[in-house]
Amino acid sequence: MNQKITILTIIMLCIAVLVGCKAKDKAASDKGTQNQKKEEKSVFAVDVIKVVRGEFNDYIKLYGNIQSKRNVKVFPDQNGKVANLYVRLGQTVSKGTKLMDIDPSKPGMTYANSPVFAPVAGSVTSLPFKIGETVSVQSSVASIGQLDSLEIVSNVAEKYISKMKEGLQVYIDVDAYHDMTFKGVTSEISPVVDEISRTLEVKADVRDPNSKLLKPGMYGNMRVITEYKPNAFKIPSECVMRRYGDTFVYVIAQIPTMITNKDLDKLLQGATMEQQQILLKYFPRMLPAELRTDIFEYNILKALDGKPEDQEILKAIYTYDKDKEMYVTSNKSFGSKEQRAWDIFISQDRTYNLSTPQKVRLDKTQDLDLRELLLEKEFIDKDTLFAEKRMVGAGIEIDNKVEITKGLKQDEQVVYSGQSLLEDNARVKIVQVLNILTKEDSLK
Repeated sequence: MNQKITILTIIMLCIAVLVGCKAKDKAASDKGTQNQKKEEKSVFAVDVIKVVRGEFNDYIKLYGNIQSKRNVKVFPDQNGKVANLYVRLGQTVSKGTKLMDIDPSKPGMTYANSPVFAPVAGSVTSLPFKIGETVSVQSSVASIGQLDSLEIVSNVAEKYISKMKEGLQVYIDVDAYHDMTFKGVTSEISPVVDEISRTLEVKADVRDPNSKLLKPGMYGNMRVITEYKPNAFKIPSECVMRRYGDTFVYVIAQIPTMITNKDLDKLLQGATMEQQQILLKYFPRMLPAELRTDIFEYNILKALDGKPEDQEILKAIYTYDKDKEMYVTSNKSFGSKEQRAWDIFISQDRTYNLSTPQKVRLDKTQDLDLRELLLEKEFIDKDTLFAEKRMVGAGIEIDNKVEITKGLKQDEQVVYSGQSLLEDNARVKIVQVLNILTKEDSLK
């Protein structure tokens, strides 16, 4: 009986050991998988758009009525009834053309008809009375307008009157012609502001080859160009990010904007002299500029226990700043001591990001050479691109477009969608290049 219990105990112990081993293997496997996932770098899918130059205009949108610029109201000389009409609405007449007769007769009295003549040449734009209707000398019986000279009249809010002046370009849209825009020029600015509406009357002459299509009485939308820039950089407003007072965009780059000391060391190994020069020009090899006391003194120096020479080298490179309470580099040149310190940091498997100095710009050939080197070293693959965070100057913003006054060049690709997830040096893949803006894009 005791022998059976002993055998059973041994079997259970063996099973426990096997289960434990499998659990450890699984844990190790899971840990390896987690580490592998941690090392995998995320790639973000983005849409981009090219920076273009084109016409960029700031404008004020107004609404107004189209009318004949020269419109004359006609009044009869006598009271009476309309006896005869000799013209029809819209008819072209000359100065002196008889328009109608007014019969001034009264009950028991008969008088000769009083004729009404056109005082100017033009088109009949109004005939409000019919034969038999009574008119007075205060009644306008007709209007004569010159339809080859039209204007649009609008009112601008008081806050915009400082931008109003004669000679500004105007674009006019009417519902009757959705696919056409008519041009005009501001011609008259009222010298006074209406006290009730707090608006200023503005008139613009219609100066367009197709102006004959417009009719007095039409309602039009006006865009008065207050600032004209014929050759400005522009991108959609969606591209521009504003955070903590900074205005920036993400520009697609062929090469990374920063790298770690560890990765740089790997790239330098086995590289040709020319390749090393390109690498070190774009990514200057340097030790961390500042290290907190706990990281440097307790972590790095403690890790070098038993290697007093290495500790002394690091202490020679870094000096303790009592005011800042941290170690700082005492020498930014890269000599033999710095090279040894570099090797120590690399051996400790500690990584520090090295940003590319903004003043460093490789030419296109060097840029391609650096990218080829990164591909050769399998640091990136052929589909890998980078998002470079670029500070920009933003000018006029209107119609979902923004003028870029500095920071971008023509034909650079700017991230249009997906940028909210990005950080500087993020790896990206272009899904599509949008064609929202063209070189001819302008306010027409």
